[in-house]
Amino acid sequence: MYKIRKKESFHKRVISTSRRLVVKLTSDGAVEIDYESTKPPDIFFDTNVLRGLGRKGMEALRALQAERGFQFRYSMLNFIELVAHLADPPSEESPDPFRKFQAPFKKMQELFSPEVLPSAEMELMDATGLREYLDPKWVVDPMDIGRQVSIIANAASLEEIRRYGIDPGHYKHLKEVDGDSFEVMMNGAIRTLIKPLGVTESSAKWLGHIYSFLIYRASSKRVRLSTLPIPKQREVILSFRGHGGKMFEAHLLRLLKRTIDDGRPPNGNDFYDMLQLLLLRDPNRLFVTDDRPFFSYYMGPEYHRVVPWKGFQASASA
Repeated sequence: MYKIRKKESFHKRVISTSRRLVVKLTSDGAVEIDYESTKPPDIFFDTNVLRGLGRKGMEALRALQAERGFQFRYSMLNFIELVAHLADPPSEESPDPFRKFQAPFKKMQELFSPEVLPSAEMELMDATGLREYLDPKWVVDPMDIGRQVSIIANAASLEEIRRYGIDPGHYKHLKEVDGDSFEVMMNGAIRTLIKPLGVTESSAKWLGHIYSFLIYRASSKRVRLSTLPIPKQREVILSFRGHGGKMFEAHLLRLLKRTIDDGRPPNGNDFYDMLQLLLLRDPNRLFVTDDRPFFSYYMGPEYHRVVPWKGFQASASA
């Protein structure tokens, strides 16, 4: 069972050997967060955590913010996944989808930094050295997104946010296209990779297709891995050995193994979950989620800056 262990470094000990945020998994199953006390980490969350934030969770975040100086941030992926459902039709399970998906925006407005994090696409293209190919549509305007968060949080109706030019249908379409594209690639792996999954020429080639898809998507079809000079191709591949990229690759390979070896059906939602990991390129960011696959592997204290929401919440009263 995971939990957050309160360490002396939260308040007293200054790390002189390394000023980087580290997350250590101990032999007894606890999670220790260690960071420079004068530079608390930026904490961002899985969208399902934001959706499930209740009174107890908000109280815990207020305490952690006040006592430990944590800065709470939201990602463009959070924004897209929430806005995409604001115009969902009512159902027995969700009679008022607008209010349901508006609620996280109210909590974000109250407790989170108003500035959204850079997009995963910005982080990817910076890490790969391909920023000049980044399509402007992926370049986040923090003030504009913050303005939209405020509009949504305070809106009286769906019609009101539409009057401000916020179109849930646009984000729903984007999410569906991305999910469908990822499922196509996973189905391609099912057809071409042999069970049990191992390190083979075929699996390495498939991984190259994923790298290529990521930069092809971020550049809006301007560049593929195969069209780059060899040194640039190496730079792209090596970016997945650094912060953020290493976690993305590890999570992808874990999903691939479950798909090939265990017969798990491809799920388009997995793509945005993995994109969140690219935001860990900044070594002072911490990702909070209760999605169990993130804890089925461990990439070491420098890279695996992912912690479980239940333990993170409980640490407020530790």
